[in-house]
Amino acid sequence: MNLLEVQGVVKTFPGVQALKGVSFGVEAGSVHALVGENGAGKSTLIKVCAGIESKDDGEILWKGEATDIRSPLDARNLGVGVVHQHFPQCSNLTVAQNIYLSELSKTTLRPLMWGERNQRARALLRQFGLEREPDELLSRLSIGERQVVEICKAVAMNVELIIMDEPTSALALQELESFFDLIAKLREQNITVVYVSHKLDEVFRIASRITILRDGSNVFTGSIEEVTPARVATLMAGHDVQAFERVTPVRSADTEPVLAVDGFSVSDKVTDVSLSVYPGEILGLAGLQGSGASDLMKGLFGLESEVRGTVLIDGKKMEIRTPKDAIGAGLGYVPVDRHVEGLNLIQSVAENTAITILRTLSRKRIIQRNAIRKLGERVIKMLSIRSHSPWQAVNYLSGGNQQKVVLAKWLVTNPHLLLLDDPTRGVDVGAKSEIHGILRDLVGEGKACVMTSCELPELISVSNRIITMYKGRITGEYESDAVTQEEIMHAITGAVNTGGSAGNGVREEARGDE
Repeated sequence: MNLLEVQGVVKTFPGVQALKGVSFGVEAGSVHALVGENGAGKSTLIKVCAGIESKDDGEILWKGEATDIRSPLDARNLGVGVVHQHFPQCSNLTVAQNIYLSELSKTTLRPLMWGERNQRARALLRQFGLEREPDELLSRLSIGERQVVEICKAVAMNVELIIMDEPTSALALQELESFFDLIAKLREQNITVVYVSHKLDEVFRIASRITILRDGSNVFTGSIEEVTPARVATLMAGHDVQAFERVTPVRSADTEPVLAVDGFSVSDKVTDVSLSVYPGEILGLAGLQGSGASDLMKGLFGLESEVRGTVLIDGKKMEIRTPKDAIGAGLGYVPVDRHVEGLNLIQSVAENTAITILRTLSRKRIIQRNAIRKLGERVIKMLSIRSHSPWQAVNYLSGGNQQKVVLAKWLVTNPHLLLLDDPTRGVDVGAKSEIHGILRDLVGEGKACVMTSCELPELISVSNRIITMYKGRITGEYESDAVTQEEIMHAITGAVNTGGSAGNGVREEARGDE
């Protein structure tokens, strides 16, 4: 029996038809995956089912009966809850207050009995494996723990269906297993889950059914057993999605590394790191949250004040104290959060791209707007950025196209080395494949990249070598074509592989707990 059924739903915004008669059903008690490229209509469909947007045509059925969901309150009263990708929470309130936030908004002369609610909140938290107290401030919790709180909020409203929008996009590797256990506990309580994600490995791990959207239309609904990850990727993109073809660097005896780091430390976050990156190579950095991998990149790019050690770029010793020094040395940096650190969302594609080379686009200290426009047109064509014009604000682009703009602003500087902190986080499989192609072209020209990824399969397939980190230290070095995910996980959790051999390409650099 279908708990929720969508029949011929249409939604149009000015200039774009977001949903073109979408129909599918969600079986009660199932984990139903909803996938599609950025812009396929997933978010709009979620908002229609949650009462955030109204449909223009079509029907929504709940337990077989037609219903109108005109507001989030209607959805909640029906039994539908939503855990948004960027969930709205109040960090200055307690855990229990966030769980019962909707009750705080009610106008009543009767005081809320927080002793009773704290007890109920504690029971919910324990039920989902979170050993936190209900009177703790939410600000003290990790992202993964806050997500549990958000799910507890939905369960406290007695929902029967929870829609999860990219629920693991902000989770660290070490939090994923706990999250999958949480999904299993929801199923044990007969709570149905609609799971929206770009990560197909997760979809195939937990989902029983799947719906694939493309350009506002439903192109497949059925059992997860009827498709393969490759088939899903093809249906999402509308064409075959090519895997990344690793470029093997040519290292002759006299090849000089693009980057050589010796005894590099970043305050108390990174300790005594030494590594080299060669022309035509992608070096992967693997580590859990707090491992120091991201801090190492920031230190190399001049974003950390307390750094020590030697840095050689193309054989020349460099003192990199600021991002300006790093750019002058031929480095580019793609941060993990494109919205906060990578882009000015209200500015256009052209303006975001030009920010790194404004001096070359100026004449007598006057910025040449025509030159910026031409630059925008060039990168849109070069990287296949889907934008109406060079002047379109990047806020209106899909996640994958926004990430291309972040890459573009560094590619126009003609860098020797790109530092890429999880460059495909939160983008769909089609955009991910395109970004991999951009990196392949870059290293094919003899440039080099250092890259992290929250997805180990991606890091293994994209990189030539992988360096593992734990507690700010290097724990091993692996040839990526001779290593498994299990070996990488072993090294990034502190259990350093001491049994490595030349056959698997491991070389220990330091022990994680020293």
